[in-house]
Amino acid sequence: MKEEIGFVKANVHRFKILEFLKKENAGIEKISKKLRIRKNYVEKTLKELEDKNLIFREKSIYKITDRGEKVIKEAKMR
Repeated sequence: MKEEIGFVKANVHRFKILEFLKKENAGIEKISKKLRIRKNYVEKTLKELEDKNLIFREKSIYKITDRGEKVIKEAKMR
């Protein structure tokens, strides 16, 4: 898990998106608008988080995994 924490903390957008998804499930458009991050960057970041199994997608909605919740909790504490 240490690797994932470093991965998330290394990029402010990864951290913000993961933290946002902890509070609510959302699609690319909503994440982009709420966090004021360009849509293409949100898409890239979601793919990175999904590849690390920190989030998953159901149709067009992204949700945080249990592992993602643990990582964001630990990342906040460090």
